[in-house]
Amino acid sequence: MPERLLFYRSGNGSAATATMSANALHISVDHTPDTLPRDWQIMAGSPKDSTVMFYNRGSRSAEVGHLESQDFQAPGVSGVVYVTDKRFPSGSFSEWSHIMWRLDKKPLFYESLSGAGALGFDPPKKIYPPGSFSTGWTHVLFAWWTANDFFYNAGNGAAAVEFDPPQRVYPPGSFSGGWTSIAAGPQSNNQDTLLFYNANARSGALARLGFNGDVSTIRSWGRDSFSFWTHVVGTSTGWLFYDHDSGRAEVAALNNDNLVGTPVNLSPGFTHISRVGRP
Repeated sequence: MPERLLFYRSGNGSAATATMSANALHISVDHTPDTLPRDWQIMAGSPKDSTVMFYNRGSRSAEVGHLESQDFQAPGVSGVVYVTDKRFPSGSFSEWSHIMWRLDKKPLFYESLSGAGALGFDPPKKIYPPGSFSTGWTHVLFAWWTANDFFYNAGNGAAAVEFDPPQRVYPPGSFSGGWTSIAAGPQSNNQDTLLFYNANARSGALARLGFNGDVSTIRSWGRDSFSFWTHVVGTSTGWLFYDHDSGRAEVAALNNDNLVGTPVNLSPGFTHISRVGRP
């Protein structure tokens, strides 16, 4: 089934909703500038339902909303739109570098400089003081099939699976450093498939993440194997590759441990893209 995506431009507050399958992407509704507040720095979609959270680190403000299908005035015309549910004024949150929604409907907040964290909000279910997590994680993502949380440090190649307590800890050098995007895609062999991408080298790799936290590489691509992409977003049907400056985009399906790409049309300028909900 197609999956829902939300696109957002922080510079002017415009947005778009879309549905994506293994070989196609369809824009559902374009939201005009200032439909959303400007300058959100993080946009995080829930893998469980249609909830989306926006956050600004500088002001420590946030907004929570959801995607819903609406019928428009023309007969038989409908689309998926973004609806604001609650706004949190400046100072409502601590400073966070990452926000990751989980299947239990509770997002994980993480601060890479201090290793602090929090689970849930309004009110939080649990507060993790500085030092509770390793510092320096550059990527924090949720893998839908195994329901594992994956942490990665692009500077030293360290990684971890799950927290409180960790299920697996991979010391520095366990992974290649420098990956600029990591995205969980379709399940393969009853495991999550992780796509690693390096925008500087235009290289990549596919790996499987098991329920027990084991990560095994299944394919690698060397330098200049990919085009340049600013965003890589994973869904249960495949991955979306997108370049912010040109609007060039491609959806890629998983086929026999390889990627099969299909070009799609998108507008340039989107700063944030997130999968929202389950298919």
